[in-house]
Amino acid sequence: MLTRRAAFNSALICAAVPFAEACSAAAGDGNDRSLEEFERPSETYATATLRRAFDWAARQKSATIRLPIRRTLLLDEEIQLPSRLSLIGDGSSTLRQVKPGLRALVADDVEDLFLEGFGVRGADIAALFEPERRLDKSGEAPRLVTDAGLVHVRSTRQGASRQIVFKHVDFGNAFNLLAVRGAIDVLIESCRFSDWLLCGALAPGCSQVRATGNLFQGCVQRRGYTAYAFSATGDAARGFPQHDLQFIRNIVRDVPSWDGFMTHEADGVTVEDNQFINVRNGIDVSSPRGAINGVSVRRNKIIHAASDPWGGSAASHFSIAVAADPSAPMIQTAVIEDNISIGANSVSGLTSGGFAIGALSLSRVQDLTVARNQFLRIGDMDSRLKSPKGYSAISLFDPGSRVTIEGNEGSGSLDRYFIEVHHARKRAETISITGNKFRSSRPMPSLVHFVSGDFQGVTLRGNTLTSSAAAPREYEIERSNTQIGFKIEPI
Repeated sequence: MLTRRAAFNSALICAAVPFAEACSAAAGDGNDRSLEEFERPSETYATATLRRAFDWAARQKSATIRLPIRRTLLLDEEIQLPSRLSLIGDGSSTLRQVKPGLRALVADDVEDLFLEGFGVRGADIAALFEPERRLDKSGEAPRLVTDAGLVHVRSTRQGASRQIVFKHVDFGNAFNLLAVRGAIDVLIESCRFSDWLLCGALAPGCSQVRATGNLFQGCVQRRGYTAYAFSATGDAARGFPQHDLQFIRNIVRDVPSWDGFMTHEADGVTVEDNQFINVRNGIDVSSPRGAINGVSVRRNKIIHAASDPWGGSAASHFSIAVAADPSAPMIQTAVIEDNISIGANSVSGLTSGGFAIGALSLSRVQDLTVARNQFLRIGDMDSRLKSPKGYSAISLFDPGSRVTIEGNEGSGSLDRYFIEVHHARKRAETISITGNKFRSSRPMPSLVHFVSGDFQGVTLRGNTLTSSAAAPREYEIERSNTQIGFKIEPI
């Protein structure tokens, strides 16, 4: 007989198991009951039924509760989930919270929680559009409005909740849909997130998080305000560092006001093989204060939104940002390869993404590789502003040493620089820029621009610019504030 632990581990490592097989595999060690066994006559809401079922499950070593087929179960209160629970549906049933602003399912300091094969829907999301109207007596908006999920897993310390799995769960219609805080070993796989206002899923202060094969579609935020498909931020100062975060093979659609993926202060970040469609910003890996080490951003496709919910007001705009603020430690080791950016710099109201501005906004990164990325239909919106912001395809602000930029290509109406290396506060050594190509319909003067800093051990080879400028150049240097030493003099 398959043990409960073996079923849990198989869910973590076997992403390709068919849905029906996964449901049967999670049956556990015999403590397997239907929710219908806990129902009582004449109960309008399923709240009491679920509580009876979960009270029974809490007394077991481990337990499986199976939801009835093709049912909508109404909740009028929040339901607490116990540890060592599998809550399983066949994909046809939904838990619906009918009270605006309330969570549906809550778990505090739990282990071995496995949710699969059902929907969870919030009440009318319109009630949450204006959280500032829902004030308590002190005049402060309730924390519930800003940081709670419709399904919410909490931890009093990092790791107090661990081994949490969500598979084939359909989340919808809430301010935040899924929130997992401070947990270790979290899998979010093949789920659907729709109709949220701030976050589709957030996993702050968690470690060993894998989100794979999910669909995030239809953020309802249409005004100038932040919103995210997936968000995870570390807070090491309070005991919640972020380690080992993987966001792989997900599809994100329709977050026109802000980010598809965002994380702050995380080590070991992997963002690979995702699609971001109709987003203002694609991928944001940044830090206002803490350290970031080990970033891999590969084979993602970002198609930018053409609309501007900000109404022309200044708001960040980038395809990929890997950036540390000047007060934060320099980022150590980042690889950005084989990504495709489409339609960057084509919306109004541009401003810097941190301290770099570009389709790739790279700020204070050491041991950096940027290779074989493509930039298609990159625009010239920054040049139309009253005070041009200076948008580039690849922008390196205050770079560290050991930087390689090779084999990147693009085309569009961008008219400033394809690559800009600027504002190094300390000497940056060993910078290699080779084999990059760009074709602009506007008079771009140079492919590479160096300004403000001391750059040594620089290699420039095989870079090509085609533009409507009279004599486009491979590179230019602002000599008044820049020192540069070539490892080999350019031809």
